[in-house]
Amino acid sequence: MLLLVLAVAPLALAAEALKVVDLSVTQLHKNYTDTPHRYRLTATVSGGQEPLKYLWRIDCGQFSTDVANQTVEWQYDEPGKCADAVIGLLITDAAGQGLRLTQSAFDPSDRQITPFTFPVDKSASTPQTSTGAVATDANQPSEKAGGGVPWRAVAAGAVAVAAVSGAVLVLKKKEDSNDGCEAAVKQLISDISHLKSRYENYSDDQLKKVHALEERDRSLDATATWNRWRNHFNSFLREFAVFRDIKRFGDTPVPEIPGLWDLLNETIGDTLGTMISMTAEEVAQLTISTDTINAVGGMYEIYKKMVDTQTVGGASVVLTGTDTLEGTDIMKGVQDAPQVMEQTLTTFNQSCLPFVAKYGELTDALGTYSHCVRRLPEFPIKNKDFQTLTGDCPMRKKILETKLRQAEEFSKTYMNKCSDKGLEALFVEVERLKEEMGISIPQMDRVMKQLFKHRAILRKFFNR
Repeated sequence: MLLLVLAVAPLALAAEALKVVDLSVTQLHKNYTDTPHRYRLTATVSGGQEPLKYLWRIDCGQFSTDVANQTVEWQYDEPGKCADAVIGLLITDAAGQGLRLTQSAFDPSDRQITPFTFPVDKSASTPQTSTGAVATDANQPSEKAGGGVPWRAVAAGAVAVAAVSGAVLVLKKKEDSNDGCEAAVKQLISDISHLKSRYENYSDDQLKKVHALEERDRSLDATATWNRWRNHFNSFLREFAVFRDIKRFGDTPVPEIPGLWDLLNETIGDTLGTMISMTAEEVAQLTISTDTINAVGGMYEIYKKMVDTQTVGGASVVLTGTDTLEGTDIMKGVQDAPQVMEQTLTTFNQSCLPFVAKYGELTDALGTYSHCVRRLPEFPIKNKDFQTLTGDCPMRKKILETKLRQAEEFSKTYMNKCSDKGLEALFVEVERLKEEMGISIPQMDRVMKQLFKHRAILRKFFNR
């Protein structure tokens, strides 16, 4: 318990009466579970003669800023510990006016203000005000405070007090004369605050998760992934398709492969957005048939003959004067072309199309989750609702009981409303498919370059 004692003297008439307009308590910590709990206490005063002097005291926790300021910061380490805290404030001016104020920290209706006057000592120096009361003997010499108020720390039993000779300002718990009503009010405020903190934690955590998932989605760079694979396949397919027309370089005609050549200007020409917008039936039609893949694989013997030195096509590689090392690479590329094309078409079926489909699912699921989280409403009960409660205890208790039911219904409706279920599995699957698509690109590029060189050599050879 803290006591502030002041001497009383006639009120100076020259100054406008000193009045407390408000004592506000503003929460600085974000959530109930955050520690320490921090509050900004601000006294709003009118009248009086400058300079005004302030001295704050509180019976729970501690001040972390100078207690001689108009605004101070109060904090305590254990959530709920100071629910019954009482604030004490002495305000004096240069004309000898003073106010003694006590107020429950979380119940502004429990505010008491007592004016007083004191003789002004014009020769008094400005004091060095301590940030904490010290328990000392009441007969120790006094210190001088602003406006000539003599302050001294005295002992009141086991309770530290700040004092000035005269009347006493007592910081004490409000007596509960309503059969436990005040305790019930404090508990209701605590219960509502706990629900508010839980919901705000949930809302904040969900928004952080949305941001992380959206960043993960951006890092997938799905459009660039699809375009890259499509462009490399275009180049490979063009070189591969040329051999339909080189029938004179082998004793077996190159067969037409149903559906494969149309793929160049249709499926592979589509953007990712177009692909995602396709129906399941349309996507299924893009799948390259097993017959087509087998037909490609069956071209191996034809390609092998085209680089055989005993055939016209194969001899051309030697006759054009290509060095042995490069010639070997070209022949290997041409020989590998059917198998690489077969593998590429399989990748298209088993990786590219599933990538498009799964990424479409991922986009929809992430969009739904993000939309839900970003539209979560604010908790309907604000801290100021507690600070502006008025009326007697039973009335305040009834209001808080209604607010608690409102808070419980709100929490039931919106807590855990937004779900990211299934998103992680979709991300993992899309990332796996993206990796498989990337693996196929170097093989396509290698063979495509060798097919291009082979075609150039044939053109040069027969155009001599």
